[in-house]
Amino acid sequence: MSDAMTSFTDEFVSSFVVSGCLASLGVQARVLQTSVVPIATRLLNAPDFILDDVSAMVTMLFVNLVIIFGPTYVTLSRGAANNPVVYVLKAMLGRCGKRRAGANALASIAAHIASLYALDRAATAFPEYFPGKAPVRALIPSGGFTRGALAEAAVTSANFIFAGLAEKTFSSPLLPAIGSGFYVLTMMMEGCKNSCGYMNPSPVIASHVVAGNIFSREALDAIGTYVVGALLGCVITWLVAKATTPEPKSVRRQRSTSKAAQRSLSKRQPSARSKAKSS
Repeated sequence: MSDAMTSFTDEFVSSFVVSGCLASLGVQARVLQTSVVPIATRLLNAPDFILDDVSAMVTMLFVNLVIIFGPTYVTLSRGAANNPVVYVLKAMLGRCGKRRAGANALASIAAHIASLYALDRAATAFPEYFPGKAPVRALIPSGGFTRGALAEAAVTSANFIFAGLAEKTFSSPLLPAIGSGFYVLTMMMEGCKNSCGYMNPSPVIASHVVAGNIFSREALDAIGTYVVGALLGCVITWLVAKATTPEPKSVRRQRSTSKAAQRSLSKRQPSARSKAKSS
């Protein structure tokens, strides 16, 4: 879907929903462990199965991402990216106007802040409806600025490059599951040793806003880590795309036509030396 069709409002609404879903993964994992798995085992007459916390979280993350990247949600959200970093990359690749990219990136960040705040207020007021919802804590890269930024750059560029390759390799129905699986794999490989591989600074910004320390040095360092890492990942992806994407035929034709015209013009114009000899 064309980027021009994704308005500021579309991006805000979609990012609000997506942020709320991903921020409530703990609640979804608890429901999966305490309700879904026991019911499924009884219906299937299967032996009792205990799903540990990490497996439940990873499972629900994968399910959420498949839905978010799936054609139904993409159509409903009118192509919203739910991530400001995606708009930065699209602008760099010339697939989205800079003004549109900037507006939608701001919409996504604002939506993440509003969504996390609303979820935190609701969980505080009605804790019985949000089992497993931990209080909002400010996200900080465990590896510090340099290692955190490099980890974010690696995860971001790896996922963007893989997405481009997957589009050319696999059929459209498989892309949501393949892309989601690859992202979950990169997150598990990173294992929160340095940055947790969010490849999106919006949740980090939102966590510090809701935690109330957005103007602290700790917040600026943390946000800067994820912003720099994401931008570096975009630059790496842009360089790979430039090196591997063949130049369009129209551009090659225009360049060859321009060179031919220059050669023809140079042949028609005598050089200064020949003019001097003739005089």
